[in-house]
Amino acid sequence: QRAIVSLVRCLVRRPRILVLDGALAPFTEGRARELTGLLLESFADRTLLMTLPNDKAGDGFDALIRFRKGQAEVEERRREPAAGEAPLEEPPERARKRVAGGVS
Repeated sequence: QRAIVSLVRCLVRRPRILVLDGALAPFTEGRARELTGLLLESFADRTLLMTLPNDKAGDGFDALIRFRKGQAEVEERRREPAAGEAPLEEPPERARKRVAGGVS
């Protein structure tokens, strides 16, 4: 319960960039997936950086960053537009990214 209160406090401030490192760890996998979906919707016009337990949890992000042997590997992904969002042919030059990362 303390984790959700802390998360809500962050969201009320509506930061342009939100970095979450293990913030969803106290939740079950299903609940963490629901919260991640809500965060992605809430941050459609802002930057969201999250550490995730696995690649499967990275669905919906614009890019995944994996750190292997001291090197960052970036996998750009095409995501489906959120409700009410127009589909993009090419991302705008300065488009905000939602990025998930992990260490393997």
